Amino acid sequence: MFEKFERYTYILFTLFQNITYSYMSTSHSDDTPAIKAVKLYNLLLYSGREHSLSQLAKKFNCAKSTVSRHIEALECAFPNTITRKKANGQIFFCFKPPKSVPSTSLDSEELRALALCKQIGDAVLPQTIKDKVENAVLQAATLIRNYDERGEINAPLNIPRFKGRIDYTPHSETIQKIIQAIDKKIVCEVLYESGNTPKVFHAGFMRLVSFHDALYAEGYLTHDRAPEQGCSITFAMHRIAKVVLLHLDHNFEKMPEPSEYFGFMEEEPFNVKIRFSPSVIRYVLEREWSTEQKATRHRDGSATLTFMAQSRFEVLSWVLSFGDKAKVLTPKFLKEAVAREACSMAAMYSEKQKY
Repeated sequence: MFEKFERYTYILFTLFQNITYSYMSTSHSDDTPAIKAVKLYNLLLYSGREHSLSQLAKKFNCAKSTVSRHIEALECAFPNTITRKKANGQIFFCFKPPKSVPSTSLDSEELRALALCKQIGDAVLPQTIKDKVENAVLQAATLIRNYDERGEINAPLNIPRFKGRIDYTPHSETIQKIIQAIDKKIVCEVLYESGNTPKVFHAGFMRLVSFHDALYAEGYLTHDRAPEQGCSITFAMHRIAKVVLLHLDHNFEKMPEPSEYFGFMEEEPFNVKIRFSPSVIRYVLEREWSTEQKATRHRDGSATLTFMAQSRFEVLSWVLSFGDKAKVLTPKFLKEAVAREACSMAAMYSEKQKY
């Protein structure tokens, strides 16, 4: 039961940790050094995964040097228990597998947070995986001694609402195979429906990604079925027609952490400056669209938002969604693209336009 619980909680946290982070954990910024060291120890011991120095510094809201000092202290207290590995120019840390399963306990608040992850996941995950996750949560709830608290754990806290939802139930087998390929580092043959003609790829999957209620699988292409690491690639899960696990193992390096610039598809980053009308300011400024974003308010109630982006098409679509409530100031190519789209739309709705 523990292995099933661990497997499906890992799926949920991998897909939805950004969405639920504020609910599931308190801020680490006010923690004392001792508390941060204890939390670091728990993370390395119980997660069963490798964590980069950058990831740990971000998670605990402290400098990399501080994390390094905590790890050195743990290594002194627990010799030969922490392993270090370099990949993609980063250092990764993890605990060596213990000889016996470490004892742990769960309280109702922790399981309540996990159940919330499950409810959020209902909007994306196929029915077969949702059933397994629910079963894992229910079995874990039996660890709670207070019987009355068990009923509260699965009480609905979140009702998913979406538009343009993709039903992933028909893709359940594909998702399960990709998860297996990620776990066991197996090269796959992928039949992918992109454009009018399906294409065949050979790839080693590395992780699943969720974005705007859609699932994606990221990994590296291989060369002619050989387990040699090629360029990175992203597959939309619902466009994968077939996955075949080949009798080939790979040992690809970890993929670098995704950029936090505006846009899902990664292109050459560029700086964007947009002025928004007062009527949409609250909506725009209460959200984080990109790292290093900066807002400048003006006397007339408008505001200018400056941020980094990495997808021209996505920024263009986003700006157009505001209509005349947003004006691009820079870059020039984005201003020109918005103007062309506006002229094209005006012509399309013109009375002279014939269909």
